[in-house]
Amino acid sequence: MKNYVQKGDSLTLIATAIVTAGTPTQVGALVVVPHESAAVGQPFVGMRCGVYRCTTTITSDKTAGSKAYLKADGSITEVASGNTLVGAFTQDVSTGATEAEVLFTGQVV
Repeated sequence: MKNYVQKGDSLTLIATAIVTAGTPTQVGALVVVPHESAAVGQPFVGMRCGVYRCTTTITSDKTAGSKAYLKADGSITEVASGNTLVGAFTQDVSTGATEAEVLFTGQVV
């Protein structure tokens, strides 16, 4: 197909805020996990999909498959209000957990 550009799992984007490698970030309607850190205005490669171990802010026990949301500080929570849906937890997560494995589904928010 002559109009195909790329698979789209990893994208080169321009940082709209400081980007830290491994910390989920949102660029417009895209949520990605950056491969490298970048200053504002600099390019970086971010992954849209996959399972990543992320910093969490968990206020109640969650089971695998529960929805996972991105907070403004780059951490993941189970709280929907004011946060961005990114995917789901891939394992049970206990209240107060500081890390969890999260499946990023690559949806546009």
